[in-house]
Amino acid sequence: MSLLFNCYLTFAMHDLILRLKSWQVFLMLLAPHFASWYVINDVVDAGLGLLSTLLVVAWLVLMGNTLMQVGQPVQGYSATRFIVNSLIVVAALAYSYVAEDESFQITSTSFHATGLWMPVMLYTLLAYLQLHWFPASLLVAREQGRRPDFSQVIGPFLLLIFWPIGVWFMQERLNDFAKKQSVLPVLNDGHGRV
Repeated sequence: MSLLFNCYLTFAMHDLILRLKSWQVFLMLLAPHFASWYVINDVVDAGLGLLSTLLVVAWLVLMGNTLMQVGQPVQGYSATRFIVNSLIVVAALAYSYVAEDESFQITSTSFHATGLWMPVMLYTLLAYLQLHWFPASLLVAREQGRRPDFSQVIGPFLLLIFWPIGVWFMQERLNDFAKKQSVLPVLNDGHGRV
């Protein structure tokens, strides 16, 4: 039963990311940020900032995971490092928020590390960049049917880095890819009727 639920949840998330429109993703990602403007409590404000950043990470992870699952495998791509890096970024964000350690701080707009935290911060920043590179590269590879060059990926990568602008283009490309691949499922009643 647990496996069935897990398969359904995975299917529903893939279906969701392929069907969402750009404006829906934009509003979903920015809602906590806008809400933080009207909050007086510093803890709630920091929590909304964390939620905003975690939603961006979740969108990138969902995009990358969905592109890995759809269609034929693309040579040279593995989701293992991508998933590990996403967990490291989430753990670093959560630690920074919960521990309130002066020597390791990450917010939605800045980062700071001193001492032994410097290598951890450096890897976290590289992992965060890889969270943007992997879905951008994989989307271009899926669109072209082959592994893309650096010059072909830099544009989508920058669109994901500057996501408030890029979401309008990248989500549309993801939707177009899904339509071309006919990966959007048709639900039927089990008797061949839609």
